[in-house]
Amino acid sequence: MGLVGPVAADDLVGGEVVGGGGAVNGHPAVVRAMRLMEAAPDRPWTLNDLAAEPHLARGHLFRLCKAVTGLPPITYLLRLRVELATSLLLYTDQSVSQIGESVGWPDANYFARRFKAHYRLSASTYRTRFTHNTALLRAGSPQPGG
Repeated sequence: MGLVGPVAADDLVGGEVVGGGGAVNGHPAVVRAMRLMEAAPDRPWTLNDLAAEPHLARGHLFRLCKAVTGLPPITYLLRLRVELATSLLLYTDQSVSQIGESVGWPDANYFARRFKAHYRLSASTYRTRFTHNTALLRAGSPQPGG
């Protein structure tokens, strides 16, 4: 997927982070937690849920994720959700509330706050501002001024 933050699950190969400044040792539990969140971003994940499957203590999974990805697991999930929402805003005609629900924020007001906190724009403004550029890119048209 490669969507989120410094590292995404697909950036981890053979337990190592690839690309950038060399390899950093990873952990299979981190890859598994990331893939779980990426497969079901709409699920109300908790640190307990993510740590249960590999039978790790919550704190241990937290430290492993932060060491490998640069983010705590739930922060990774929040960033994943908001970045998935941007793709849906640009490439679908779903309503903002439908998008919020599909990425795991069924409360439209909470989705609006999370989105605005991340991008400093409302979801509607983001869609309006960037959909035109997306359409140009899809059509293969040159960017204005370029």
